[in-house]
Amino acid sequence: MKRDWDLIRKILLKLEEKADNTSFLENDVFDGVSPAIVNYHYKLLEQAGLITLEDLSDLDGENYVALSLTWQGH
Repeated sequence: MKRDWDLIRKILLKLEEKADNTSFLENDVFDGVSPAIVNYHYKLLEQAGLITLEDLSDLDGENYVALSLTWQGH
């Protein structure tokens, strides 16, 4: 899968808007982008130390929600 820098920017900006830490960002909030692609980018951002994730994966497949930006993600 190819890294989508525009999607990465959108994810970081959406999380910054939710900086109150009372909500999370699901993988189906980006119009025209499949949840699988969003999951992939969530995982990339988490591996880079930019966001925190909650792993909700089950037997049906991978499913992540983005919780917040980290210090490095701001």
